[in-house]
Amino acid sequence: MRIIAFLLTLIFVNVFISCPNPPDPIEERDTRIYLEVVDTTATTVTLQISVEDTTKSWGFALSRDDSIVFQLEVWACDTTIIDTGLITNTEYNYTAYFLMNGELQDSSLAVTVTTDPEVRDTSINLVLRSTWTTSATLNVSVGDTSQNWGFVLTRDGQVVLEAGVIGSDTTIVDEGLVLNTSYSYRAYFTEQGTSLDSSLVLELTTLDISSHDFSWTLEKLGTYGSRLYDVAIVDENNIWVVGNIETDTMEYNAAHWDGGHWELLQIINTADLHSVFYFADDDIWVTKYSYPVHWDGIGWTQYNLTEMGLDVSAGFDSWGSSPDDMYFVGHEGGILHYDGSNFTKMESGVSTDLYRVSGSEDGSYIFATGFRNLDGNHESVTLMYHEGIWETLFYAPDYLGDYTEGDYGRMSAVDVYGDTCYVVSREGLIKYNFYSGEIDILLSQEANIHHEDFNALSVQSPADVMIFSEVGDVSHFDGNNWSLDTQIDIQYGNWYVNARLANNQAVMVGVNFDFGSESAGALIARGIR
Repeated sequence: MRIIAFLLTLIFVNVFISCPNPPDPIEERDTRIYLEVVDTTATTVTLQISVEDTTKSWGFALSRDDSIVFQLEVWACDTTIIDTGLITNTEYNYTAYFLMNGELQDSSLAVTVTTDPEVRDTSINLVLRSTWTTSATLNVSVGDTSQNWGFVLTRDGQVVLEAGVIGSDTTIVDEGLVLNTSYSYRAYFTEQGTSLDSSLVLELTTLDISSHDFSWTLEKLGTYGSRLYDVAIVDENNIWVVGNIETDTMEYNAAHWDGGHWELLQIINTADLHSVFYFADDDIWVTKYSYPVHWDGIGWTQYNLTEMGLDVSAGFDSWGSSPDDMYFVGHEGGILHYDGSNFTKMESGVSTDLYRVSGSEDGSYIFATGFRNLDGNHESVTLMYHEGIWETLFYAPDYLGDYTEGDYGRMSAVDVYGDTCYVVSREGLIKYNFYSGEIDILLSQEANIHHEDFNALSVQSPADVMIFSEVGDVSHFDGNNWSLDTQIDIQYGNWYVNARLANNQAVMVGVNFDFGSESAGALIARGIR
């Protein structure tokens, strides 16, 4: 029995060893693969890879200059690959391989492609920064600043400058012009002496000399105790003044001149109004000590900042570049912005009272001035707002200053024209170019403002600048020289708070505080030339 079992085991084992299972059949696929160039740029190549056999997913490898750069599996009849980070104007060789079980099978025909040469942005822009009687300041800029660039500037078709630039822009002062004359400018982007693009034509007219010849009249509103703080001049038949106007029968806080008479107004209530800013007949702002008030052509609306959760008092002055870009300044560095819908408190970084605010035409630069005058503290500041930040541009620790040390003394008024911020200080008239950063100061003696406090400033052009004193003296620059006008500094008790110059008309507002005099009341001095 044991012998038989052993033999059966041997037979079984022998059968198992001599009859193995057959191997799996070898997969048969069409491995033809195709490679086609779709697009090229200066730094990319777009390729399309496709196969004949799309019954299953398929893999491929892509080589560039004999080095594998892509290896992917695909579930479609074709796929598109973008090869990036290439060098401009360079030749590359590509081949696609059918990939199966990790092994390269068939390959496409090789394709050779050359990336595009670099295409440079040759756009060029020419803008006017400012004009003078005999010169114009222009700015030339380009879109492509990756390389140095050259330009040609023409005036009335004649080349006046040819230069190369490192950076995004350059500023040119074209001098030797004729006053009150029109000119046409154009800038051309050049490369190796060839003009590739040009700016739009820029038309400008140089300034004319203005006139010192103002004829002044004095007017009074209200009785003793009345006073005015601000004025807005639209034209000779449309002037607004604000403050406090008391009569024998009523109390008012504003008045409007229509060319024939003053209409007294009570806006919201009898609280003093400190500033007025006019956009249109249906868009006027006035301010109380803490609150802005707006006229929309139908009624006046007072905005209670406290109820809005805004802890700021910004009612001393107001200015705006547009109805949706309005600024208010006031007590202890308070600054408020209105965007057409909402009010926002802005951080000034100072605790000095701010009395004046002005800005560039496009609203990209805003300036505010202010000072302290209590408890022996006479510090003064000029602030600048640009690209979302308020910063101190000028600081003076005391009433008097020393310009040689960069200390300009008390800074009492500010106005902006073109590319320049003008600031009245005890040391003189400061002119700050906010594009170039250049600072120039006209000393008090040169501007005829050295003998008393000049607290208001209005710039109609660089050749028409007027500085006003508290007692009524006016220093005017006509483009050639400064002239001091004292013809209205003749009446005791007159004190002027603010003033404006517009359209050949100057208006000063303030108070006559000569108690018991018929002249006592809110004071208006109008100068016509």
